[in-house]
Amino acid sequence: MPDHFHLLWMGLWEGSDQLKAARFLRRHLNRLLAVSGATLQPQGHDRVLRKPEQERDAFEDAVLYVFRNPERAGLVGEWRDWPFAGAMACGYPELPVWPTGEFFRRFWIVHHREIRRFDGEEMDGEMEA
Repeated sequence: MPDHFHLLWMGLWEGSDQLKAARFLRRHLNRLLAVSGATLQPQGHDRVLRKPEQERDAFEDAVLYVFRNPERAGLVGEWRDWPFAGAMACGYPELPVWPTGEFFRRFWIVHHREIRRFDGEEMDGEMEA
């Protein structure tokens, strides 16, 4: 979309605080954007997905809803034609967006691997710090 972006993220553990993370991102991103004279909207639309919305099918529906925004806004005839569409799993910037079926297949593999890794090693270190 011309004047904003959509960010959909998922924490790796039950204690993840996406609203706190969104405030952190907004504060630091605004500093970077200020150099070019741009800013984010004064108030973002932040919402944490409820437990049922975090399930595989519901999460994929939410991703596709965001992808389809330019089409609903009449900016493109087909949502796949939006030149700024993209998705990235943190640490995996080359994960292909199209076809979406391939993206989701690979996304869930990465997501589950990261949860196992986080639950095993890093969580213990975080608790001790």
